[in-house]
Amino acid sequence: MTSATGRRAKKIGDRDEKEVLDKARSLRHHGHDWKTVCIELDIGYDWLRTRIDPDYCEYRKKKRRRELHITTSASGSHMSQAEYLQRRRSVPKDTRNLTQRLMGDPLPGRSALDMREEVQ
Repeated sequence: MTSATGRRAKKIGDRDEKEVLDKARSLRHHGHDWKTVCIELDIGYDWLRTRIDPDYCEYRKKKRRRELHITTSASGSHMSQAEYLQRRRSVPKDTRNLTQRLMGDPLPGRSALDMREEVQ
């Protein structure tokens, strides 16, 4: 767990947890934002937020679901896992060497020239 400062937050014992949460609630009540409270108490943002804000857990779950949902950027439509796997299998095996990968050469059979020759 990292604190809002970007460094590793300290561990909090069970007995101290109630004290830390009370202090955080007090700071929030006095108008401090979440990040300031985390820095002041040297605790992680998500750790604090999940224990004080009941809506935050649901927000995080929804955000994770959105991040995991596979979409196609061109049409903006959603595709099922089966469609994704079918498309993934249609991509030819990557036989490029390291230099070709680093230089951005397309996969064999997937370049614009190959596609044009396929159409003709």
